[in-house]
Amino acid sequence: GILPQLPRLAHAWLGRDHEGDLLRLRAEMEARERREQRRFWLLAVLLALVLLTQALPWALLLQE
Repeated sequence: GILPQLPRLAHAWLGRDHEGDLLRLRAEMEARERREQRRFWLLAVLLALVLLTQALPWALLLQE
């Protein structure tokens, strides 16, 4: 079974160089955050444009 091997596996895993793993993980997380931030701004701009196009005719009507 795997249970008797767990301590050996854990030791092998902990003995590895995790610096690279952590850096890569952090880089991936930061990239994902940037992507989500960009998507958020894109949605905000689209929403603003839609609201603007909806409000524009009313504004023009009210001005006359």
